[in-house]
Amino acid sequence: MEYPIAELVDRLTILRLKIERIGEEFRNEYRLFSKEYRQIKTPELHRYYNELYLANGNIWDLEKELKSGKDVSLPDAEIGARALLIRDWNFLRIGIKNKINELTKTGFKEIKKEHCSEINKAL
Repeated sequence: MEYPIAELVDRLTILRLKIERIGEEFRNEYRLFSKEYRQIKTPELHRYYNELYLANGNIWDLEKELKSGKDVSLPDAEIGARALLIRDWNFLRIGIKNKINELTKTGFKEIKKEHCSEINKAL
């Protein structure tokens, strides 16, 4: 399977979260991506995997109530605070993916333009 390594690692972490939080129906896709990942895994790449898993998990947690329609019970200030945190975690996520691309000399640098994630603010 031809897939940029940063995208493969990102997708694998999201699939892991889906299995943990939604259910086993994502297991076959996870196995496919895991097989590919095991062939290229290094300690440094696995550190980035763990960082992406953390970032994607935090984004998931912050978006959960917003995506499920439960945000109507949240105060506007809480919705705004979550949006800012999602932006910050996504900025971090993009940075990790770019580090993977740099490490593996694959893929392309992800650059956000006219997008809230382009703001250079790290967590």
